[in-house]
Amino acid sequence: MDIFKIKKERITDRIKDTIAVIGKAPEKFAHIVTMAIGTLALLISEVLKAAAE
Repeated sequence: MDIFKIKKERITDRIKDTIAVIGKAPEKFAHIVTMAIGTLALLISEVLKAAAE
């Protein structure tokens, strides 16, 4: 569930807000997706670490 929450908060909601304010801006979209991927990678590593223990 954390992954879906992060996706909604860090990707979907931010993209909607950015489009509403700035319009379509591919560089902003790329930045949002890059940041979200980093966050998800950290979450996945925490889950794998917990599973290993």
